Amino acid sequence: MSRSRDLAGGTVDGVDVSVRDAILTSTTTTADAALPKSGGAITGAITTNSTIDGRDLAADGTRLDGMEDNADVTDTANVVASLTAGANITIASDGTIAGSAGGTVDLSAVAQHIIPDGNGTRDLGTDLKRFRDIFLSGSTINLGGATMSIDSTSGAIALVPKATTGTPNPTGIVIAGDGTMKPVVSSGGTVSASAINTAASSDDATPATTVVTNVGDLPSSPSAGTLGFVTSNNNLYAYSGTNWHTASSSGGGAATLNDLTDCTVSTSDPTITTNPTSGVGHMWINKTSGEQYILIDATAGANEWYNVGDGFDAVAPLSATGGTITQDAAGSYNIHTFTSSGTFSVASTVTVEYLVIAGGGGGGVSNGGGAGGGAGGYRNSTGSEDSGGSSNTASTLSLASGDYTVTIGAGGAGFTAGGSGNRGEQGSDSVFGSITSIGGGWGGGDNGGSLGGGGGSAGGSARGNTTATSGTVGQGSNGGHGRSNEGGGGGGAGSAGTDGLGSPNRGGNGGNGLTSSITDSAVARAGGGGGGAESPSNDLGGIGGTGGGGKGGQAGSIASVPTAGTVNTGSGGGGSGDYNTGGNHPGKAGGSGIVIIRYAV
Repeated sequence: MSRSRDLAGGTVDGVDVSVRDAILTSTTTTADAALPKSGGAITGAITTNSTIDGRDLAADGTRLDGMEDNADVTDTANVVASLTAGANITIASDGTIAGSAGGTVDLSAVAQHIIPDGNGTRDLGTDLKRFRDIFLSGSTINLGGATMSIDSTSGAIALVPKATTGTPNPTGIVIAGDGTMKPVVSSGGTVSASAINTAASSDDATPATTVVTNVGDLPSSPSAGTLGFVTSNNNLYAYSGTNWHTASSSGGGAATLNDLTDCTVSTSDPTITTNPTSGVGHMWINKTSGEQYILIDATAGANEWYNVGDGFDAVAPLSATGGTITQDAAGSYNIHTFTSSGTFSVASTVTVEYLVIAGGGGGGVSNGGGAGGGAGGYRNSTGSEDSGGSSNTASTLSLASGDYTVTIGAGGAGFTAGGSGNRGEQGSDSVFGSITSIGGGWGGGDNGGSLGGGGGSAGGSARGNTTATSGTVGQGSNGGHGRSNEGGGGGGAGSAGTDGLGSPNRGGNGGNGLTSSITDSAVARAGGGGGGAESPSNDLGGIGGTGGGGKGGQAGSIASVPTAGTVNTGSGGGGSGDYNTGGNHPGKAGGSGIVIIRYAV
């Protein structure tokens, strides 16, 4: 079947060709403007429900978004594997890099300085992971300002401290090739190679010591100052330039001590009263003990000697104050004597010996014989000397630095008109720190006071009273008792007072005191007072005990006045024998006490 075409009428199969051509031309023009065949830009969104070159664009976009969101550079397994693939290094999980299979990290290609990111903020190695050897081509190592330098010519090494404000040009030491050390002065803490070379070749240092077996093996002509040690005799020798001389012997020290100048060689230590004419710097050697001392203060009578062996003040000046200060003849002790109250002050801990004596008791009055006063308490820590009552030596005191009160006890008054029972008065206590000595007991009298008073040493009892009073244990002795017309003697530190006697008629004697050498001289103290006697012409007053005890008085036609105890001995006063004239012949006062302290220097 065929289609009809009426070209004459402008139609094809009934379609107007001219009209269709106009439509096709317009459509082509619009398409060319919207989507050029080449070049130009595509605007607006492009959507498709199919693929482009076989790729699903929507699916691929989703994958790209996921890669962006989930990217992870900490993926050690993959990142490290990527970085180390084909390389001779290993990257650890802590970030450290090391050569794999025992290899090294070669920094030979580094063409710049290796500089940390801050001053003093990074270490080279750690305490547990250290570098082995350091190979440097330079000549100086700087250690925080101090330097270690080398001179390549001589091979000597210089060690120089850091320059400071106080020492802007510190002096270092150069270690030469022969092992000697020489001084070198820096410029601002720096020394040049030439300065190191100069110091290394100088003669400023002592050469190394030569060790040989025998004296004959020493070098024949070494440089002056060379030292040689001989092992066969353990002696050190020095070469003067012409001969070898002994520098020290096997026992140490100089070959002859007396060859030393500005030096005293003695068998004893120096004392603060040792006054060498050379003054400060004088050396003292005790060749018995081996101790050596240097005089650092040349004040006459109060020199300071320092023990250079143990580094402390071994011969100290006065390390305490108070009282009257003396020293024993040997210079072994400082002695402080207190005759009146005061303060003993020490600057540092010290162990002291002491003698503390209280005031003695006063004597009484009686028509037939007043009694003698007892001695003050006697406490002694000196050597093997006794305390009162012949007791054992008291203990020494260890005193810390500080002030210690010293109280000196007054002697008790003797009887005066109006006194209690005509008896004397008790002496006062003496005190040094924790040590107290009790005042001496009073001597008895008539009118109700006939019994002797207790105390350091007891006072005697008056006439007609046959009871003796006891002293304090460790400080004194008992008093004596009276007889019909005679008073008993007061107790002393060393022995008891004696009783009144009937034939011949006599007052009792005071007990003896004790002797101490705490002041470097033997001195007796603390005697008891003697008892008084009645009027018959043959009656006699008792004598005072050794150590300062007062004498007893007597009445009648040969009346005599009793005597007081000696001051600063703690002795008892004598009793009176004349009641009727008691106002004129009273019992006498006891002696005041004393405190003596000493310590070794």
